[in-house]
Amino acid sequence: MKKLITFLTLFTFLFSCSKEDDTEIENIFDSNKYPQKWELVRMFGQLVGSGSTGEDMERQEYYLFNADDTFLKSRERDGVRVEESGTFTFEYTQFDELMLVLKYDRDNDLIGSCYSSQVKEVLWIK
Repeated sequence: MKKLITFLTLFTFLFSCSKEDDTEIENIFDSNKYPQKWELVRMFGQLVGSGSTGEDMERQEYYLFNADDTFLKSRERDGVRVEESGTFTFEYTQFDELMLVLKYDRDNDLIGSCYSSQVKEVLWIK
């Protein structure tokens, strides 16, 4: 009997967590609308007041997310456009923080990561 109660408790916990996670992701990322374009609109420097917006930024960037869980990242700086692609997933940290994980097809200069040995970029969802 204890095994059955333990199983039911675990099943209820897993089921309720996955439903909540899906709802949170759907609120951020409308999976019924593709492609989705996310544009960089503001950049901040380390000094107070060093931020810039729109055309005043040193570069223009956007992500294009597709229905097949692929993405394209594009960056334009000084009239030169560079693009890279890969796949994306939503994941949760051990502290239940939602993040969008971008895994690139190859190593490249567009990857915004603190870890140079990885071909992935993590976008924290707030």
